[in-house]
Amino acid sequence: MPNWQSVRSRVEYGAGALEALSRMVPSNLQAGAIILMLARGSAPDWVTADGIIAPPITISRSMSVNSIAASLMRPFETIRRHVQWLVDEGFVIRVPDGVALANVGPRCDLLADYVRNRHDSFLRLVADLVAAEDMLERPPRVEVRPISTIQILTAAFDLDLAPFESNRSLLANLELTTVYSAIAMAGTRAVQADPILSARYRHQRTPDELRQPVSLRFVAERFNLSYATVWRHAHKLMADGLVTRLGNKGWVVRMDDLHQEELLRASQAYFRRLRRIMRTLIFEGFDPYAPSVVRRC
Repeated sequence: MPNWQSVRSRVEYGAGALEALSRMVPSNLQAGAIILMLARGSAPDWVTADGIIAPPITISRSMSVNSIAASLMRPFETIRRHVQWLVDEGFVIRVPDGVALANVGPRCDLLADYVRNRHDSFLRLVADLVAAEDMLERPPRVEVRPISTIQILTAAFDLDLAPFESNRSLLANLELTTVYSAIAMAGTRAVQADPILSARYRHQRTPDELRQPVSLRFVAERFNLSYATVWRHAHKLMADGLVTRLGNKGWVVRMDDLHQEELLRASQAYFRRLRRIMRTLIFEGFDPYAPSVVRRC
């Protein structure tokens, strides 16, 4: 039986990952996926010797456009065009071996805020999964050790990349996915935020009467998308039977909308990736029930 309290936490985390990207590059979410890929590869550069997340003084890790295109399973020319846009906008700089997140200029502080956001969001997800009683137990033979900021960042970015690796069409429909995630998250947020209701519906789907409809205006503002874009994708989702419009009340993902096989496969793949990430952290000494994170490399 699915742990729906855990599922709601994962939906909220995934929507938060898309929101963090959309706030940086609202007009180009595919470029946001490139930022995510570069952040995953350069995470150690963005952590100081004493464990503080900050723009690096020097860059030691970069990626070629070819490797980014291969990792994201997108045509080289498409990725090259988005990389050039990121360079022009100051998010990315060119280095001898390829490209890297900008460590100088007006965007570097925004990038550092993004990296901090993913670090802190992952730790909140761990706490939510513990509260949902859906966390792997630490084997008795594994010694508990303080975990580093870099290890948490690596885990966070690995999880953020999971949907792109399990769904090859996601990048082509990233705005559509963002609109769906926003509606799904907002609908169950009130239940998830209430410890009593959240526990009550741990092994039951959130009933329709407790799902709160959300306006498209709210989605557009929160995820930095144009209203016309959100409106277009919401109607596409409704036509596909993935969301429901409740008149002037707004939009919601109802229980009858949760039948799509593609959604179930994506959710299962995401959960398997999360399990593998948590298992790795736990074997490295991380105790999710009493996390001890030292801010050092």
